[in-house]
Amino acid sequence: MLDPFREMASAMRSRTGFDGTMLKFTKGRWTAGKSATDMGDKELIAHVDQLMYGWTKWEDKKPVDYHVGFVRDRYRPPPRRQLGDDDPDKWERERDPWQRSYFLPLTDPTNGDFYVWSTASDGGKEALADLQDAYADNSELHPKDAHQLPVICLSGDHYNHPDHGRVETPLLDIVRWVDPPKNIKQIRPPKTASSTLVIEQKRDEASDKGFGSDFGADFDDEFPLSE
Repeated sequence: MLDPFREMASAMRSRTGFDGTMLKFTKGRWTAGKSATDMGDKELIAHVDQLMYGWTKWEDKKPVDYHVGFVRDRYRPPPRRQLGDDDPDKWERERDPWQRSYFLPLTDPTNGDFYVWSTASDGGKEALADLQDAYADNSELHPKDAHQLPVICLSGDHYNHPDHGRVETPLLDIVRWVDPPKNIKQIRPPKTASSTLVIEQKRDEASDKGFGSDFGADFDDEFPLSE
């Protein structure tokens, strides 16, 4: 059982961010944290049931705000027009500061270390789509094991783009299925800094159901945090 004071301290520090070591897939290499620890071929438990998605705002190459929710709850991100920052002349490097992104929590089965992989690229989107299909298939084909989570191996692949040459893509190869770890922390989506937007979001959710088709398109492979 987690000490309540440590749990609260962790929550307070992660008000506008994620509590965990961030994973990156950059130029074909998996790394973790500010020290860029090599994570290639590392096996981790993928908490697909805690997969999140939404918007991330970037300033000076750092995330400063989020509008993120759980896929399991069919969270519907707000339309881009409600986020503000819509003057391209004020964007850094002529890039929209709000980027669509997914967040996958993972844990090390050997020591319980906690990670979060953030991606907004086409390659990352495809890897997560395959992972979610496998997770849903396992639940449907093996109802008694529907609670199990996949252990994935962090690897990569590549393809040749006609304009950009070799493009590295992340792979999440499933090696086995396991029961969820005991006493694992339940990640919570980071709180948004835009309180008025929450009201608008609730109004949208009251009239719309499902994920919506406007969010899943136009992912950019040149994501500031990871591929």
